[in-house]
Amino acid sequence: MQGLKGEIAQLKEEYESGKATGNKKVTTRNISNDHPKLKMIIHPMFPDLCNISQSLGKSARARLLNTVKPLESGEAYEEVDMKKIWYPNWKGNVDDGVNAAFIQEVVDLVWDNEKRLREDPNSKSEIQDADYDRQLITDCTKAYFRNIHKQFLEHHDNDKARKAMEHKNQGRQCSRRQTVTKTRRKAAEAFEKESGHHGVLAMIDTDFVSDVLSYGSDTDLTEDTFKRRRDADVGKGAFMVEGVQWRSPDYVAFGHWLSFKKSKANKGPGEEEAPAPKHCKVVEKKVVKSTFDLAPNKMHSEPPLSGKKTIPFRSMVSEKWLKKNTGTVLLDGGEWLCGFYGRLKEGDIHKDDAKFLEELNEWHKKDESSSDEEDLPVAGPSTGN
Repeated sequence: MQGLKGEIAQLKEEYESGKATGNKKVTTRNISNDHPKLKMIIHPMFPDLCNISQSLGKSARARLLNTVKPLESGEAYEEVDMKKIWYPNWKGNVDDGVNAAFIQEVVDLVWDNEKRLREDPNSKSEIQDADYDRQLITDCTKAYFRNIHKQFLEHHDNDKARKAMEHKNQGRQCSRRQTVTKTRRKAAEAFEKESGHHGVLAMIDTDFVSDVLSYGSDTDLTEDTFKRRRDADVGKGAFMVEGVQWRSPDYVAFGHWLSFKKSKANKGPGEEEAPAPKHCKVVEKKVVKSTFDLAPNKMHSEPPLSGKKTIPFRSMVSEKWLKKNTGTVLLDGGEWLCGFYGRLKEGDIHKDDAKFLEELNEWHKKDESSSDEEDLPVAGPSTGN
């Protein structure tokens, strides 16, 4: 309730400020981003004043800052060994007594430190002249306080914390898929020109790529998943790749082929052809993977939905999946993809990908009548980061 009252008071303050200035929208919330030098000075002062060690990393200090709670006495700070240790109330309003005193302390420190530097002929000022303004410093300090206030409420409200974590995880997964898509698109452009096939680039969509998931430790993995990580010969903490049931083995094989082709191209022109001196042992450079595939029965069953409204070609979709989802809208074309997996030769893709594709192809070949528990959609580690 106190947090809600704080937010209401904050909105009221912004509304009154907007009325006074004639602005419909208050622009001081993200004002710090317009004054990066000032931001770099103000932000570290918050954990410093709360007695959080400077030896810790930036993220660790920010995390500990969220754990600071106000004193039961209601005082803004306490003195320990002649040093003030501050205890702001992140849950409260920015202009509450304790918080107003804390913000004033930050503003005074920033102002006085800069003043000393400007008065010392042997020192160089840290703040630009245009930013050396007490009101501007106050606005930037309040903006950062509001940011911590928001983070505090998210971390201490179970529903908000869950939504914030889900949003963060989705962002991470999307970023990883974008990286894979970017790599494959470059190889697909070259392939489309060389082959003359149409629609190659249209098949490369971020939302059609497997999810690349992380996990805490090996103890979080099932026995089967742990064995797959170990067999793939990747280190602890390697990303897990979770596939999608609707994609045909040909389409999955094409994606792996593009990735492998691009990774080999990154070796540089002529690198493979350069003859080695006779007295040196020739060591072939290998393409090293940092991921491992989850079992086909762990693939999720969502339909092909694209944020770009991309509609897949029929050749991209598994016949097995299509029999169960007959109403799916697909495009004609891309017939050249049919049989792509069967045309691959040894060395065309990474050996671990070849092993997984063989397993995937067998899973898709399974007769519907023999489908068992493994064919059911399994959520797997979809809550991974």
